[in-house]
This record gives sequence, structure tokens and C-alpha cells, in this order.
Amino acid sequence: HIEIGKRTTDAERPTTLYLSGGNSQVIAEKNDEYRIIGETLDIALGNAVDKLAREMGYPHPGGPEIEKLAEETDEILEIAYPVKGMDFSFSGITTELQKKVGEVDDAVIANTFQEHAYAATVEALERAMSQTDSDEALLTGGVAMNSRLREMVETMCEQRGADAYSPPKEYCMDNAAMIAERGLKKAKRKEFTNIKDSKIKRNWRPDRIKV
Repeated sequence: HIEIGKRTTDAERPTTLYLSGGNSQVIAEKNDEYRIIGETLDIALGNAVDKLAREMGYPHPGGPEIEKLAEETDEILEIAYPVKGMDFSFSGITTELQKKVGEVDDAVIANTFQEHAYAATVEALERAMSQTDSDEALLTGGVAMNSRLREMVETMCEQRGADAYSPPKEYCMDNAAMIAERGLKKAKRKEFTNIKDSKIKRNWRPDRIKV
């Protein structure tokens, strides 16, 4: 996700906000290595979105439905803010809003989720940029397709005098192009893996991979 973000934008050494169904992380680069400097303390943001949408009776994936609903209102419920330093937590806010399904309008629930959960990730990203003295932000992963989230990142970067980047939406979801881009970079460095030694690691974290 990070590599395809760089490939399709002008980002060079960004601080990355990577948000998907399986991961939610703030990632920086140092000494040609990725460093995770913030992440979810429980479930990934994309997972939280899908859980909330499913409770409301909407199909998978839930992101597009939540986004459309949120556009119908400006009303926001007062709930706990899910950010702790450069880490964030989505389990509590999801459970709290699930309990309000049927009692509160779906649009209000969706907008509350977006304005709290998405803002929390952008706040963590901003803190990470301050810590790393970064002037580039890259938003990537499946959740990065959300227009409101993109707007939040762009606004934050504009206020900081930084550049905001995100790949085209068709490259935010899992896709073959990002695998090819990663492979191309490894090939250019003469780093090859014999097919019999190749394997799938579902929990392979970015901080175990060279930039």
C-alpha cells in the first residue's frame, strides 16, 4: 500500500496513515526501514466500519454505505474520543454506536463515527509528523477511499504547510499493482526469492520490511 502510494503520487519519504480492514497504522521511514509509530490498540478501522454497517443492516463492504449516510447530516453525538497519543482504539466507539442503532437515525450514527474515528487517526498522523519533522503525509489502504477522510488529511496538511497525498481510489483496495511495484523495487536491488522459498505471512508487519 505504501509503495503504490509513492508510485502514483509525488510522495518521497512520507509519514503514512495506513487504514484498512486488517491494519490501522501510522508509519514513518528511517534508515531505509519502516517504523510503526502509532497503531490501533484493538480492531482495525476498516473492520470497525464493516461491523457498524452490518449492525445497521447494510451490506459488505460497509464503507461506502457509511459515507453516503454521513453526508445526509451534520449532527454528531457526544461519545468518547478514540485516540491515545499516536495510537487509536475503535472497539469502544463501535460498540457504543451499535447500541444506538434503532434509537438514533442511521445518518447521525454514521456521521458520528466518521467525525470521531477518522479525526482520531488524522490527529495521530499529525502528532507523528511533528515528531518526525515530516512535511509529507500519505493516506493509503482501503479506508482511504473515503472522501471525508481525505478532506481531513488535506485540511490538516494545509494548516501545517505540508503536502497531502493519497493514491487513486482504485489503488487503495488490495490490488496486483502494489505487489508488482514492490517486486520491481526488489528486482532493481537484485533481491530475489526462489519460488520454493516463497511464503505467505498474513501478520508480516511493515517494520520487518526494508523500504
